[in-house]
Amino acid sequence: VTIKNQKSSVTFPACRWKLLTEYFVEIKEGVDKLQEKEHIKLFTHIGGGFYISVTTGFKCVDIRRFRRTRNGQLLPTMDGLSLHLCEWNTLFSHVSKQMASNYTTMNDVVLCADQLDH
Repeated sequence: VTIKNQKSSVTFPACRWKLLTEYFVEIKEGVDKLQEKEHIKLFTHIGGGFYISVTTGFKCVDIRRFRRTRNGQLLPTMDGLSLHLCEWNTLFSHVSKQMASNYTTMNDVVLCADQLDH
């Protein structure tokens, strides 16, 4: 699955996409808080070094790969994208409708964390 905006894109295998969609409600709640000018600090790992963040002061949902330094600090990379809130809301709306009609196909996807080689 590929998510694009005007500047960049990110492509996820089915297992990472499934994990991202499992956090959709939590992300949507974070976006709602952001729009209501409430404090929010959401930072969630979805595998493969990718994290989703929604943070007070930034009017976007950031989907980005991070890397660890030798001392364990996480640093953002250029690999990822930031969705403006209107772009996120559009994505959430479309995916929610698709999931309602086709969710059985996502049930067949095994999360990487649930695989034996993880």
